[in-house]
Amino acid sequence: MKYILWIALWLGWNLSNLCGQQLVYKSLTIDDGLSQGMIFDILQTKDGFLWIATKDGLNRYDGYNFKILSNNSEDPWSLASNSITALFEDSREWLWVGTENNGIQLFERKTNRFYYFEIPIVYNKGNQVSYDVRQIAEDPDGNIWIVTRGGGVFRLQIPDSWRSALPDSQNLSKIVKLSPVSFPVPEKAVPGWIEEFKCILMANDGYVLIGTSHNIYRIDPKSLSVTKIHRPDTAPKECWQLKQTSSGEIWGTTNTGIFRYNNKQFKYFPIYKNGAWSSTYPSISINKNDQIWILFEHRLWQIPKDGSFDYESPDHIMDRHGNVLFEDNLENIWMGTLGYGLRKIALRQSLFHSKLEGVSIWSIWKMLMENLL
Repeated sequence: MKYILWIALWLGWNLSNLCGQQLVYKSLTIDDGLSQGMIFDILQTKDGFLWIATKDGLNRYDGYNFKILSNNSEDPWSLASNSITALFEDSREWLWVGTENNGIQLFERKTNRFYYFEIPIVYNKGNQVSYDVRQIAEDPDGNIWIVTRGGGVFRLQIPDSWRSALPDSQNLSKIVKLSPVSFPVPEKAVPGWIEEFKCILMANDGYVLIGTSHNIYRIDPKSLSVTKIHRPDTAPKECWQLKQTSSGEIWGTTNTGIFRYNNKQFKYFPIYKNGAWSSTYPSISINKNDQIWILFEHRLWQIPKDGSFDYESPDHIMDRHGNVLFEDNLENIWMGTLGYGLRKIALRQSLFHSKLEGVSIWSIWKMLMENLL
């Protein structure tokens, strides 16, 4: 009996060494029913469905088939725009959909209706700035926050009465309060200077963090007062993405790498060499167990618990460059590409697809017996 137990323990400890790190992933493209190959965002709602924001339509995936939602000129309750840039599910289980050029929409799945909210158009020296929605979030009071690239950040206050039933009106812009956040403008800003807004994080301490092309800001969600977070002069100024672990550690991305922010201390990790250029930027995923994944171009890193990072040694190499990284409830990693659809990375399956291919159970048993003897 003790030998059987020993064998089980031996196999448990050594299976990963026997198996190696061959990655198993599945490609999902337009050939599989996806409406378009350019992916801007991925979200899993509480009912288990996966939602994919593409350049041409909103896709819902049930694990087998895609359902495509798009604009229908004869249906006022359909999507206002087919170019979807951001997705978010709030505490009411409403699905918020950000678009490239038609503001933000609320999708009520019980009725299959899209409700529309206008975003103010901003002009700089007579030219309209880009106001595509970059990210959507919710604060503890149920307010919806919207980050637009050139138009800034807005707080949308939702009436409590809407929890029981939404108004019977497709355009809800005039019956909600949309408050813009005022950000400081540098004293030495050149004429026409504009700050692009990239991301938002509802931090564990109750404040709102905003990453931009030049700064990271800290906002009081009630007063909307703004302060700038100081960073070392040697660190890149832009911030593409912000994520936080349960312990409060904040991870973010820049054009050239990633950073960790904890106890007011920044640590920067470059990802590619000086002078290099890329068509994409790093992406971060942090799951409920605080496992951190980093994606840049076609390389994928799993960050160990000690927070160490070696950009020259990625854990996995993909077939295409990715720009969106997401982990679902079953711990599958999803990667969105710029034109080549989705990649579903089945980590659990990857443990069993390895260098053991072509190795018989008998040979494993023989090796085990030789170690025992």
